[in-house]
Amino acid sequence: MSLLRQIQDNSCNPDFQVADLLRQCKILAARLDYEPLKIWVENELNGYPNKENLPEYRIIKKLVWQGDFMNGVYHYKNYIFYPNIPEHFIEESEIYILSFPQGVSSLKQLTDTHKSDLRFPVPSEAVNMMGQFVKILSLGYVCTSAARVINVSSVVNILDTIKTKILDFTFEIEAENPEAGNAKFGEKPVPETTLDKIFGDKITVNNYHTGDNIRYNGDGFTATNQKNMSDSKYDQRGAIFSGGFAETNYGKMVETQYNIETQ
Repeated sequence: MSLLRQIQDNSCNPDFQVADLLRQCKILAARLDYEPLKIWVENELNGYPNKENLPEYRIIKKLVWQGDFMNGVYHYKNYIFYPNIPEHFIEESEIYILSFPQGVSSLKQLTDTHKSDLRFPVPSEAVNMMGQFVKILSLGYVCTSAARVINVSSVVNILDTIKTKILDFTFEIEAENPEAGNAKFGEKPVPETTLDKIFGDKITVNNYHTGDNIRYNGDGFTATNQKNMSDSKYDQRGAIFSGGFAETNYGKMVETQYNIETQ
């Protein structure tokens, strides 16, 4: 069986690990002699060092927010709220999104150890600064602790997306040259310009930086500057999620119960 067919079959196998699939793609990248694919595979295996080359499928914007609020008399525990934040605020501040730059093995470990929700704490003062964007704050409450919450299925979806991209990429390569995966060293089984087009359409979707100082712009790859992701205090690399399950008793009021939304 050709390498391309092996990769395709393994992409559809739910028990085949994404890390192993990427290692097969590493072999394919060497046989295609195609640097952008090599870089993408390395980043997926080992993690993305810079936020500028983090693909869109590793960024989650639809978050549930959960916090503890009090006004001196009443105290809401694990209150679910959805900040009514303008879109440009979300784009400008990383507190409104979650990025997952870790290697695929770390993501797989998250899905294995957390079967429900993942919590990512944020400073309570950041929530209080939202002011008009959080309804409960307009009622005189102060946030004492807060976290962003996502279901673990969002991380599973990242891994599934990688598999699908690999499957689509190999289909296109096979259409150009069915024996491309078995090419000998020094051969160029698919023209570089064709690889650029397929890679942009199936892997990067034209919005991905392939690595340090390289960007795909739809016509080819050009130089660009990078900013280190570690500059952000909301970077999730190396985050520990022990006890990461979200509370199930959402919005429980510790003192007197009443409907805060209609106060």
